[in-house]
Amino acid sequence: MSHKLLWKLTMAVLVEGSLAFAGSGEIAVKTLPNGLTVAVQEDHTAPVVAIQYWVRAGSRTEMEEEAGITHFIEHMIFKGTPSMGPGELARVIESSGGTINAYTSLDQTVYHVTIASRFAKVGLEVLTDSIQNALFDPQEMEQEKKVILEEMRMDEDRPQSRLSKALWAEVFKVHPYGRPIIGRPETISRFTREDLLAYMKRLYKPRNMFLVVVGDVEPGKVFQWAEELWRDRPDEGDVEFAILREPPQEGLRKVILRQRASEAHMGIAFPVPDARHPDSPALDVLSSILADGESSRLEREVRVQRGLVYSISARSLSLMDPGIFVVQGSLDPTKLREALPAILKELYKLTYEKVSQAELQRAKLQVEASLMWAKEKVQGKARLLGESLCVMGDPRYEKVYMEEIRKLTQEDIMRVAREYFQPSRLTVGILLPEEQDEKMGPEELEVLAKKAEEKEEVGPLPSKGVHGPVVQKEVLSNGLVLLVKESHDVPTVSIRAAFLGGSRFESRETSGLSKAVAQLLTRGTNSRSASQLAEEVETLAGSLEGFSGWNSIGLEARFLSKFFPNAMELLADCLTNSTFPHEELEKERPRLLASVRRERDHPTRMVMRLFRETLFRVHPYGLPQDGTEESIASLKREDLVEYASRFIVPQRGVVAIVGDVSFQEALKWAKRYLEGWRAQGSELPQVPQEPPMDSPRSAWEKLELKQAHIVMGFPSTHLRSPDKYALDVLDAILSGQGGRLFRELRDRQGLAYSVTSFSRLGLDAGYFGTYIATSPENIQKALDGLREEIRKAREELPSLEELEGAKRNIIGTYEIGQQTHSAQAATIAFDELYGLGYDYGPRYLESIQRVTAEEVLGVARKYLRPDRMVTAIVGPGS
Repeated sequence: MSHKLLWKLTMAVLVEGSLAFAGSGEIAVKTLPNGLTVAVQEDHTAPVVAIQYWVRAGSRTEMEEEAGITHFIEHMIFKGTPSMGPGELARVIESSGGTINAYTSLDQTVYHVTIASRFAKVGLEVLTDSIQNALFDPQEMEQEKKVILEEMRMDEDRPQSRLSKALWAEVFKVHPYGRPIIGRPETISRFTREDLLAYMKRLYKPRNMFLVVVGDVEPGKVFQWAEELWRDRPDEGDVEFAILREPPQEGLRKVILRQRASEAHMGIAFPVPDARHPDSPALDVLSSILADGESSRLEREVRVQRGLVYSISARSLSLMDPGIFVVQGSLDPTKLREALPAILKELYKLTYEKVSQAELQRAKLQVEASLMWAKEKVQGKARLLGESLCVMGDPRYEKVYMEEIRKLTQEDIMRVAREYFQPSRLTVGILLPEEQDEKMGPEELEVLAKKAEEKEEVGPLPSKGVHGPVVQKEVLSNGLVLLVKESHDVPTVSIRAAFLGGSRFESRETSGLSKAVAQLLTRGTNSRSASQLAEEVETLAGSLEGFSGWNSIGLEARFLSKFFPNAMELLADCLTNSTFPHEELEKERPRLLASVRRERDHPTRMVMRLFRETLFRVHPYGLPQDGTEESIASLKREDLVEYASRFIVPQRGVVAIVGDVSFQEALKWAKRYLEGWRAQGSELPQVPQEPPMDSPRSAWEKLELKQAHIVMGFPSTHLRSPDKYALDVLDAILSGQGGRLFRELRDRQGLAYSVTSFSRLGLDAGYFGTYIATSPENIQKALDGLREEIRKAREELPSLEELEGAKRNIIGTYEIGQQTHSAQAATIAFDELYGLGYDYGPRYLESIQRVTAEEVLGVARKYLRPDRMVTAIVGPGS
């Protein structure tokens, strides 16, 4: 795993000044007598609390023989204490409507709970108990070693993950950052209980830990709870350890890998200083200039205009010790010789050519907008605060960082680019598909890298101009439904325009059409080109994107609320005037085809596709939403125009607006830009319905992988069925860390790293299923284990504890998931569009509360029928 420091992504400010957030209180900080730092920030915008323990322990603090021990401890922390057995910690949190998890990064380990505020004390007690009193039972350790080995195999099957690990190892030949966070099989297999306890004694000292709590809670209460929970833990002093320093890089380094993959992957890395260095903010802005949005340099020049890559990203990873600036991309292997020099040229150009003032301002605004979105959730605020404390040692570092961003000049950007984008410090990594004949050796890779060092004759860049609340409903004169929900806690607004459509109305020949329409909705209108649209949206630090799914298609927009009128005009222009230019379709076609092929690199997606097409032989839900290579290759502009004119029409649409805007203001701009839209779509086509199954079905797609991926599922019901609520409760009983599948198949039997259940319903009947990824030798055990848990679900009433815990989990998850304006806009739009009503949310939660154990058993018997079981496997064997 690698985690980008959130404070680097989110701390920024408008050039004009800082922003205030309603509902977010001051940060209160207290150091307990034993040295533990506790930081609390009140935020009463939602009845939710995020509780996080940050420990300065990561792969950075490991010795060679300890590789992976930090991550192993993170796995074991929730495996039981003297007061709670394995799985019980998660069960307590999930049955209180919360989520509990942890992650290990290069610099720290974070244990986190997000929970309804009325259970905040329970969440803190459980999390503290797990950290203070973890048992590290030897039997549980042996089971978890199997789980981690499964996780390693899963990573090895992911080309991008494998290349990333190799790139870090090449950059950091001495420093621990070069070792994989997950460790190595030989170190994991050797760890004993004594090793884990000794490591914790060395690093899990109060002075090396931070408790962060953000949300609907009073600081005084949190301080009181923390003092009570840590009263018996003495001050254990500071942590002392020596870290090997990476010597300066001298000369180009290269990594070349081959693996079963559908596309090539590449990575470019330059060393950068640690997070405390004064150049760190400028490096963040550099990454935004290079790859933040379609008008950024790499997106515009390399992907959009020249079509050399399918995707590209840039990140500055400043850590507690010096890190890296990394550019990553996926591409057709035949374009690698042209793409690599083109990407490097864009980086080197920044060393001798000033960015324009407009470009710099736009990048600053993009970084500032990231702050807005992160602060919509208490989890994001807590993570921001935790990073500031743990990495920078200052809970209010955000303000300092904002000042630095505000002061950056064009000269600063060029100076920093010159300092760090030096060819002698470059590391290049590529991963080529082993099935293709494309060959490239280290010598050719070096030639390509050198080619990019040649300066271009350039003139000055042209300056680019800047082109809880109640839901209120209004039906415009053209039939378009408008929903508005005011929420003034954060100065952002989200818009979701949704229409009946999606893959439900596709055939084998047209599969992927709705996705293509959605992608091209923002690629040109009667008055704007694709590049003009992208530049206007990004100049406003917003996003405007198409979406499509099983049952719908449309646009989603997110903007700062002060740009709301601009957002409505842009959204309306794309809805009503999109032209689907032929040249944009041809630019997008390779990316659509790459998305189809990319499934081969993601076995989980492969097995889900295999399951759906085995279950649905007639209904379009069995079609791949990305389409097939044949259907995408045959797409014509006329197909997109005809689809849009048929489905994207006002009388079949809902526009939901949620955020920092009044109902009257929203109505005014909606009427101005959308009420004159008079398009009339033709009658919707009939959807072929799936006949009932009369016998079990199975499919096995043989693939040489480290793991086998298994889905075992059943046809179920539709969104408006009264059985939906009991099915959701059954899903909650089976899934999650406290669920039956996790406890039995992962914790007790050690068969998998990943195991879960799922329920997906549509306007037509969907499915209920289970998933597990396991090693090839355990396939039969995994199949037997899934069948046994399905048998129990059909034959045994859930206990009262399971039932009530599942209900609280569903309700808590729903509440936590509705924190952002974007999530709220999507929920009310889809509920209204699908005939459930925009006020369905509260009614859904009430229905969940009324579900009985007998109803859960009833839906299990009704839908989880052995004679209607569908089993799909992707992996080795037959």
